[in-house]
Amino acid sequence: MHFAEERLSSGLRRPLVAAALIAFGQLSLFWPGLVEPDALAVYQHALTNHFDDWHPPILGRTWQLFLALGLEGTGPFYVVQTILFWLGLGLIADGLAAAGKSTAGWCVLAVGLVPHILGWNTLVLKDTQMTDCLIAAAGLWAHWRLRDQPLPRAAVAAILVLFIYALLVRHNGIFSAAPMAAFMALDAQKRWRQQYRAAAAVIACILVFGASDFLNQRVMDAKPALAENSLKIFDMAGTAHFANLPTIEGIPPAEWRRAEARNCYWPALWDSYNTPVEQEGCPWVYDRLWSKNLTAPWLRTIAAHPFAYARHRLAHFNASLRLWTSRYNYDAASPAESDNPNPEHIGQGNKAVYWALLKTQMAFDYTPLSRPFAWYLLGFALLLISFWQAPSGARTVAQALLVSACVNGASFLVIGVAAEFRYHHWSLIAIGVAAPLIYSQHFARKGLITTVLAVGITALFAAAFIGYMVRHDEWAPIEASTWVDPPENAAQ
Repeated sequence: MHFAEERLSSGLRRPLVAAALIAFGQLSLFWPGLVEPDALAVYQHALTNHFDDWHPPILGRTWQLFLALGLEGTGPFYVVQTILFWLGLGLIADGLAAAGKSTAGWCVLAVGLVPHILGWNTLVLKDTQMTDCLIAAAGLWAHWRLRDQPLPRAAVAAILVLFIYALLVRHNGIFSAAPMAAFMALDAQKRWRQQYRAAAAVIACILVFGASDFLNQRVMDAKPALAENSLKIFDMAGTAHFANLPTIEGIPPAEWRRAEARNCYWPALWDSYNTPVEQEGCPWVYDRLWSKNLTAPWLRTIAAHPFAYARHRLAHFNASLRLWTSRYNYDAASPAESDNPNPEHIGQGNKAVYWALLKTQMAFDYTPLSRPFAWYLLGFALLLISFWQAPSGARTVAQALLVSACVNGASFLVIGVAAEFRYHHWSLIAIGVAAPLIYSQHFARKGLITTVLAVGITALFAAAFIGYMVRHDEWAPIEASTWVDPPENAAQ
């Protein structure tokens, strides 16, 4: 009997062992991780001890701790990120295996190997760090919740730390973290006295979000960079573009006409208004507006032209989710090498391995796997299905992940200034992990629902393939130059 129990316990640990082996393989193959311009800028801040809050100061201050220990470059962060990611997936998979749902557990691990998810997880980046903190927190919660056991104090403390870091490393992480924290706090299977620790996560989200400027500027000594003005400039420019306004507040009409003539408005990105002239940008817009308080002009522009503002925001949302786009799938695959200039030569991995990963991603680049809208459709469908199920730990964890993912995606209707694929990294993982959690449980008409979902997913893949075949890079059905496609200079 004792031997049988020991074998069962060993079997239940297999997902954790597999997750550890995959993590080791990822570290070995893609060591020491890549960096993009944002992380390179933060590394310079860490080296010079001169910080601003355009990029998360907590990332730079943590990097300084590694540097003080003699750990240079991207390696230390890459190790921490990879461990957190596979620990989170491994704990969820182990919880499912403990409940007798080992197949669903292996499916959870498989989510981490989806090419576009794995690719972006090899970068040292604030977005992936937020993702890895949240999935580790979800794993710690699920490990006990799937067993219907209360969380130990140590686990609650670790979850709080992970949530706080996720909120500070990615300012709009509030849209991802708060919904999941709310589900932890409002878990219907627990009495209030047993969930007050999890409720602290909700309070922590609100407090950290509200105090982030104070923490960044006073505690971590970062100069204010007025990063919030990027959204205001982008919204004012987009509204003026769709309303055919002669200019926006603060910009002479002649200079606005010059910006429009250069085709600087592109719904996917605000960056062209802060791009040098020699790179076909319109930096005079940034130079004239950046240091000003733009809240009142921003609100006045929206109030005066709400339909043009709505067109602008919907155009950005479309570009971000890749719903109605041409073959040009902006920045879906992760890069195959670190960005330059890179004077410290950090993040220099095996180029052959990274190029192989890039080619793998490109093989799926024109399928729904690289289109966030398809993942969100799946997430919304799974969320609806979950309400047909009896309450369970798996359903609660899945709903927390799905609501977190969907709220994060919906936030780009109002706050997005760039349509980069990495902004949806957390949502894809949360939805992917939620799927086996949902399907591991019993519910009415499971066969019918599975058939409908299978037909729907097949139709999505077929539509994506047909769309790829019939469209051309220079053409899309809906106002290509002002809706989904990049301006000529951006495409180049």
